[in-house]
Amino acid sequence: MALIPWLTVALALFSAFCAFFLGLGIAVGLVVAALVIGGVVSYGMSPNAFQLFLMTVTFGAAFVVGSAGLGIAAGLNLRKRRFLLAALLLAPFPWFVWHTYSSGVEAANEQQLAYDFVTQNAQLIQLVGGPVKVYPASATTYSDSSRGRYEYSLKDKPLYAIVDVTRSSGKSHFRLACVTTLSMGAREAGKDDCLQSTVPLPK
Repeated sequence: MALIPWLTVALALFSAFCAFFLGLGIAVGLVVAALVIGGVVSYGMSPNAFQLFLMTVTFGAAFVVGSAGLGIAAGLNLRKRRFLLAALLLAPFPWFVWHTYSSGVEAANEQQLAYDFVTQNAQLIQLVGGPVKVYPASATTYSDSSRGRYEYSLKDKPLYAIVDVTRSSGKSHFRLACVTTLSMGAREAGKDDCLQSTVPLPK
């Protein structure tokens, strides 16, 4: 889905160009044709490319329709020399790209901080009796964006460390929630992971 911001920009500019030079009806037809051609080309490239195309169009349908609509509206306003309104219609796209990029950077930074936290955690070091080596297992997001959860599988140990994160004032704060002996697939759905086969943590 990281391609969606750039695809929306490309589609908006293409739509604006078509609407400016060719008018509303032809612009709509060319946008639809471009999407169909994109699907045909991706299908011819490989099954993976076609699957990526379908996922992008399906999950990003609102972005596809919205960017095409705004692009066409901007192009039509350019035809009528309403330059300010056209610029306002296209203004969301640079912001969308920047916001998506900065969110990705923040997420990557937090993932690294969480990894450093779990590998340097004194309780885990004492529990395993030496350096902590882990594989990232999952990352959970909630409707409340101020919190999240990471899970790590300990190398060479049948243990899984769960780390809770709270976010405030642009900073992430981590807490070792628990260590369990059950993998994600072996746990009871709908029940808190930290209430299932946990091991006591050293004080």
